[in-house]
Amino acid sequence: MIISETPFQLRPAGPSTSKELAMPSSGPPNQVEITVITTADDLHDTFNSHQPLRVVFERALTLVGGHGQEDQFSLVFGNETLTDLQRTIGDYAQQFGWGSSVEFELVPKPVVV
Repeated sequence: MIISETPFQLRPAGPSTSKELAMPSSGPPNQVEITVITTADDLHDTFNSHQPLRVVFERALTLVGGHGQEDQFSLVFGNETLTDLQRTIGDYAQQFGWGSSVEFELVPKPVVV
C-alpha cells in the first residue's frame, strides 16, 4: 500500500460541465471602437483588438500633422500615459477593463527647458 502525505485530486484537463463549454471567453472583444481626442480633428474608428496600439497612435498623429514626430506626443487614457505602443489594443483593454469602446487623448509632451 502506498500512502501519500500530500493529498491530490485528478481532474479532467478540459471543462467539466456543459455550462463551461457554452461560456464565452472573458477576454476583450475582437473589435474596439476607439475615439482619440486631439487638438485638431478627432479620430473615431473601430480597430481589431489584436493590432498594436501604435496603429491608433499613428492615425491620431496624422490628424494633427505630427506624423514623424512621435516623440512629441503621448496617448493618454484617463490619468495613464500609454507608453508601450507595441502592446495590443486587447492587452490594454484587458488591463484597464475596457468594453467595446474607449476614449483617449493625444496630448503634446511637455517641453523640458
